[in-house]
Formats: sequence, structure tokens, C-alpha cells
Amino acid sequence: MAAAMPMKIEFKVVSASGADENHPAVELEDQNPNAKGWQSQRFCSFPQELVLRLACKARLRKIQILSHQFKIATRVELFVLNPSRDDDEHMRLHGRAGAAAVAEGGDFKRLGFVSLADNHSTDYKARELKSIHIDAVGNLVKLVVHKNHVNKHNLYNQVGLVALSIIGDAEGTSGFVEDFSVEGMFPNVHLTAGVEEQYGNIMPRRYGQNPDPKVWGMVNRPAYINPLDDLAFQMYQDEETARLIRELSERKDEAVREERYDEALHLKEAIKLLQRAGEELQKLVTKKRDAVASEDYQYAREIKIEIDNFRKALYQHLGIEKYGEAAPA
Repeated sequence: MAAAMPMKIEFKVVSASGADENHPAVELEDQNPNAKGWQSQRFCSFPQELVLRLACKARLRKIQILSHQFKIATRVELFVLNPSRDDDEHMRLHGRAGAAAVAEGGDFKRLGFVSLADNHSTDYKARELKSIHIDAVGNLVKLVVHKNHVNKHNLYNQVGLVALSIIGDAEGTSGFVEDFSVEGMFPNVHLTAGVEEQYGNIMPRRYGQNPDPKVWGMVNRPAYINPLDDLAFQMYQDEETARLIRELSERKDEAVREERYDEALHLKEAIKLLQRAGEELQKLVTKKRDAVASEDYQYAREIKIEIDNFRKALYQHLGIEKYGEAAPA
């Protein structure tokens, strides 16, 4: 049986070192273009810690971090914990508090770290998106966020994460494994001396030796991850257009299964066009939101008209009379 495609794993934030009152850590649980994200308290001590409880035990394949544009950490360390059955039961019975207690006494495994640019080159306007490929099992993830890059915009030496995403194989799916020895990962492969000599720098030289999760992340990188689960899609696509893209993507997959390839090709091209349009629409939506926040209602009205005209032209081009009616084959 072919391995299931890794998918987005939902999570809850169970503990945080601290947070700005307007940007609590629970904001990270919802990934959308309007998400505020988490920010540390003003003049906090470092490092800051965030602990996430996944909706299920999973084989983690990819973690994505979207940084704030000027409240930027110098680096973020990642850890994972695979609790015992007793600890799992404690978390099930006691929710966030139980998970926080398990995390406090848990022996987390370090996955590695990512460094973040100071963003001077973009004049602190762009947000850096980091994608980390790993291969490790657990249902608790800890982020250790180190001190901020200093810049003139970050007056209170804060750090901020706008969004997080975790991609993996949920327990019970065909892609899930817990045995990361060579025997467990490659049960039908026997390493010869020549193979060991060639790949000894990235693979363990004897059965039962567990390598670094980053190593398995490179060796076992999934052949395909649904681009609709990518954090860039979730954060930079207009929400209405994103819903339509997901609907058309499901219809495309159905057409492929039923070997209706002309229809699948047509839907593929429609999705590509919608993805480009969705990014432009989201820029307009953001402008409208900013205009409303500054009480510039005349400009907000003009942007709304532009958005409506854009959508109308787009849907007419694709043969969509209204939302929910997919483009015909």
C-alpha cells in the first residue's frame, strides 16, 4: 500500500513564557491572512518558550515558521516529545494544563534550530518564512525563541511569530512509523559494506542506531506535500479564493481518479490562475482593512469596489457565476 500523503496537523498552545496582551500565544492556533500571531512581552527575558500539543501523535515531516517583519528572533530551536501512555492519558483527562505539566517534566528531543535574517535588506517590510524538514515522532513540540535582532522599529526588544504550521503523518495512517532504526525505516533493505561506506556520513552504520531527525528529514523527505497545506498558501491567499481553490482541487483529484484527464487539466489551469489572483486580492483586502482601521472610509469604499470588480471579472473568465459553482470542464 502506498504511503499516505503528509498533511497539516492541528495544534493547541499549552504553555508560553509570556505574551504581549494583544498578541497571546493562542493566536498561533489559527493560520489565516488576518492572524495576529504571538509576540513576547516588552523587555522580556530570553529565551522565550512555547509548547504546542498536536491534535494527535504524528510523524513530523515539516515545520514552518513565519516571523514578524521587525520583531525578529535571532534563532528558534525546535524540540519534540513523544510522551508515555500514562502521560498521554493525563493530557487527555486534563487538557491544556495536563499537557503543560507533562511538557514541564518531559525529556524533549532537540530537532535543531533555524536562524532568522535581521530583515534590514527589505527595510523591515517582508516576513521571513522558514521551512524545516525533519523526521521525528511525538505530540508535543517546543519552540525556544532566542533574543531579538535590534532595529529602530522594535522599541521594546520583542520577538514575534505570525504563524506556525506542522505537516506530518498522523498515527494510524500508512506513512506513520515510530521505529527510526535502519531496520525500521527500511525493513526490506540490507546495507552492504559499499553502501555503508558511501552513505555512512548520513546513515547509521549499524542497525538500531537512531540518527539525527534532521538527517532523516533529508533522507526521507516526502515526495509530495499538498501545496494547499503550505503556510504561504494559508497566509497569503484571500480566504474566499482559498475556499474555492480547495473545492476545485478536490474536484481535480476526483477527475484524476476517474481518468477524466481533460477535466483535470482544465481544473489545474483554473487553480493556477486562482492562486495568482488570490494573492492580489489579499493585498487589496489588507489595504481595505488598513483603511478602515485608520477611518479612511472613502478609500476603503474604493478598494471594496475594486475587489468586487476583480472577483466578478475573475469568475466570469473562469465560468463561475457565483461562489461554489466550479468552472466547467
